[in-house]
Amino acid sequence: MKIRQETALAIFSASLSPEAISELVGMPPTKSARMGERRTEPLPVPRKHQWSLVERSNARVGEQVGSLMERVYPAREHFISVARQPGIEVGLMIVRYLQDPEGIEDSLGIHIPADAVIFLAEMNAAIDIDEYDYGPAKPIAKQAARGSAVPRGKGRSPVTAAKSIRS
Repeated sequence: MKIRQETALAIFSASLSPEAISELVGMPPTKSARMGERRTEPLPVPRKHQWSLVERSNARVGEQVGSLMERVYPAREHFISVARQPGIEVGLMIVRYLQDPEGIEDSLGIHIPADAVIFLAEMNAAIDIDEYDYGPAKPIAKQAARGSAVPRGKGRSPVTAAKSIRS
């Protein structure tokens, strides 16, 4: 299966702008967003400022994380100091696009090096992993646990369909 993936170290704040975060950590982001900024893509309007270092490559997730860590380790204490400020959220964001024709083969699994886990813990960072399947649509199961048909579509939400299975 071909997988395209990207990894980012992101800092979110309602009070510190991306420029202020850059000054505090000592490096510019590769991607940023300003709270409340109107834009055409992606939507919605950001509810917080975002400062991110993004790694996009044909490498496995662990290699992307390692590359990010090599970039931030020289400023490690600055990142930890910013992360410990009130109202700051930090996250390692991993996004994988499964069955993407632009992806690479043999990149199944996610490995995060131990030194990166320690650093993320020092920043009280979350790890967020999103996966999107670009493969062909798969048919929905026709039978529920009791064997009754579950009609989908025709104005019924998955929640409504699930309720009708139980009744």
